[in-house]
Amino acid sequence: MKIFFGNMVALLAMAVLSGCGSGGGGLLTPNEFNAHLNATTQIQLVDVRTPEEYAEGYIEGAVNINFNAADFDVQIQSQTQSMAVYVYCRSGGRSAAAAKQMSEMGFTQVYDLEGGFLNWQENNLQVIK
Repeated sequence: MKIFFGNMVALLAMAVLSGCGSGGGGLLTPNEFNAHLNATTQIQLVDVRTPEEYAEGYIEGAVNINFNAADFDVQIQSQTQSMAVYVYCRSGGRSAAAAKQMSEMGFTQVYDLEGGFLNWQENNLQVIK
């Protein structure tokens, strides 16, 4: 019984850490998003806002790939599809659309910042200016 319980706890922990078994990432609160970013050294962090928005401040390590650009689908291919990709925009709309498009393009794990950069700032998380 103890072995069974231990295995169940381990499986539950793995499911939570992998996005509840979704396999495709998911929506993360700012604190969850930050924890994910701090948990690994190989980060694919994409800011899908405009270059002007990006210039006003961004999350450390983010590359700017404008979702509204005509060649977004070409530019996003610079990211590795088999690795987790973390995306955000100003308030969550564009990044949700970008995450959906990226999943359709074959990206296996796309994590979206709930509430976007505004929510990140409201939680007093680090911003590069």
